[in-house]
Amino acid sequence: MPDEGKNCYEMSKKERDELVVKLYKEGVPIDEIAKRACINKATIYLILRRHGIEPMRKRRRSKKLTPEEEEQLVREYMEGVPVQQLLEKYNISTTKLYEILKKHNVPHRSSRRSHSHRRVTPDEIEEIEKLYKQGATVYEIAKKLERPVSTVYAVLRRLGLK
Repeated sequence: MPDEGKNCYEMSKKERDELVVKLYKEGVPIDEIAKRACINKATIYLILRRHGIEPMRKRRRSKKLTPEEEEQLVREYMEGVPVQQLLEKYNISTTKLYEILKKHNVPHRSSRRSHSHRRVTPDEIEEIEKLYKQGATVYEIAKKLERPVSTVYAVLRRLGLK
């Protein structure tokens, strides 16, 4: 068995594997094993399987919600309650949450990056050209128009300015 006081970077592969198996059998959480052995969680699962252990993964079992609970969940989602909080409160999986939202025709909340896939309007093209010719940097233009820098570059290339 490896010496747990030993630096994880000083362990041989065999010692690391033995440590992972020992800690797992003691019930140490996977995150903690990963820290102690200086490896990622996926590697832990590979090591355990290689040693004939089928690791138990945490799975959120979705319970069946009543129509009233579904309506309350939809209301809370639309009010902006964080998804993680809803999952824990209603003890449901992410998949179940989005199934319920789809069933009630609720659109997904837009992410902060949702603006990145809008088409560039003719007005924006004109604004990009004007700002660039006035000496604004690509980064300044992108920030002002709330657009990715890559979009501003693409417009400037199309205009023959870059």
